[in-house]
Amino acid sequence: MRFSLRANVRILLSLITILAIVSAFMVSVVMRGPTTHASAPATQFQGTPSTIALAHTMQFPVTGTGRLPTGVGPRLPLIPRHSSSSSTAAVRSQVARAADAGIATGTGVGQVLQNFAGLNSVDNFKANGFLLEPPDQGLCVGNLKGTAAVSEIINDVVTFYTPNGKPLSSIANLNVFFNEPAVEFISDPRCYFDPSTQAFFFTVLAIDPTAVISNHVDILVLRAADLSMFIFRVDVTFATNTAGKCPCLGDQPKLGIDQQNVYITVDQFDTTLTFETGDSLIAISKSRLVAGASVVHTAVFNNLALAGIGVTSLQPAITNSTSNVEFLLNAFPYADEAQLVDNTISNTLGLWALAHPQVVSTGGVPTLSATTITSEIYGFPVPALTTNGLSLATFSNDSRMQQVQYINGHLFGVLDSAVAVGGDPVTRDGAAWFEISPVVNSSGQIVAGKFTDQGYIAAKGKYLVYPAITQEELSSLLTLKALLNYQDTHLV
Repeated sequence: MRFSLRANVRILLSLITILAIVSAFMVSVVMRGPTTHASAPATQFQGTPSTIALAHTMQFPVTGTGRLPTGVGPRLPLIPRHSSSSSTAAVRSQVARAADAGIATGTGVGQVLQNFAGLNSVDNFKANGFLLEPPDQGLCVGNLKGTAAVSEIINDVVTFYTPNGKPLSSIANLNVFFNEPAVEFISDPRCYFDPSTQAFFFTVLAIDPTAVISNHVDILVLRAADLSMFIFRVDVTFATNTAGKCPCLGDQPKLGIDQQNVYITVDQFDTTLTFETGDSLIAISKSRLVAGASVVHTAVFNNLALAGIGVTSLQPAITNSTSNVEFLLNAFPYADEAQLVDNTISNTLGLWALAHPQVVSTGGVPTLSATTITSEIYGFPVPALTTNGLSLATFSNDSRMQQVQYINGHLFGVLDSAVAVGGDPVTRDGAAWFEISPVVNSSGQIVAGKFTDQGYIAAKGKYLVYPAITQEELSSLLTLKALLNYQDTHLV
């Protein structure tokens, strides 16, 4: 559940596609040359050591729907959505222009290996007795006892398949899967299969329906070798260690991972659910999670702000290397913590470094530093309109960072942006993407960021929304592909 003041409407694919090169819609990209940007002096942040406890142990597969009692469903107060202060004319006059990249479906280097129907809102209704939109999705590919396995998790069900779509488990209600009471509100699922530990990691937001400021993030670890499942609960209200700014509601957990830790970040809202206080970052010992330890060490950083603005959607990287630094990125979609003032146009990113992450496993606190870097401009997205005269405008998202990966010394990020497409009189939504080589000093403190490449993805007559980014290596050449859900202007 996103408690931001911007509407959260996701255009989701109804099919899960597994590709030789993971791609859904292949689009070309507008690329820029390498540039180095000197950073502002780094800001350092003080963290505190903490622990979490093992809450539950069970074995896969989990069966049963655990349907909620009649009439029970999501009944949380909703924050009124505000209209974007960005005008289309203002965006078009300022945002970077991009050539029409076009959409080529099913073409290019990648080939579809398997294609099968995944989970949808009907599955959720059958398991829970209510409809829930949007059905936020997580998808991860690994194995279970050596058998290739694809897991999909949405609001509010989860299941496992073979790569050709054959079920490996029943469709389980998330309250059952995470061993939560039937009335607990579950949202924002994510998952990742970690090759180094051969384990699936699942996370969700869990909110106590009896008190809004009483919530936690569930982490479920599923070991591929013996199918053991361990559930941990991370309190994200932080009532005692945030200098009077909390208790807070920790919203929309993001998931990152490296060789040492699992990383959770949440957007923090105050007791009125109106004003943000800045993100929280929790580093959690990965080895202790996978071992199912009764007590797991963590390190917590609260009320994170940069350039005088409380951070929104700080994205930890999925790190595929032995780096001794975990990197994170954030964009600045709003000019204030309350998310009332849109940054119509911005060219600033927050670049973060968490040095010496291995100390978390023994109760230590890593060193967290951050700086701002100047990027290409990106614009607050415009509503993705339909043209059938019946549908309402779709509020596509804001320009928060969507996903981050750290691969071979390069940090990749992508976000939604308004884009003026060549030959198209209408301002569209596309993706602004960034490839950054972060620079740290001998202590691991962030010093600067070098933009190896950056650019935009856009298509005439299309709205490209909620981008994700991945990298492949072919003949020693690094190639960038974008995976985007898209909305055609003629969709009903």
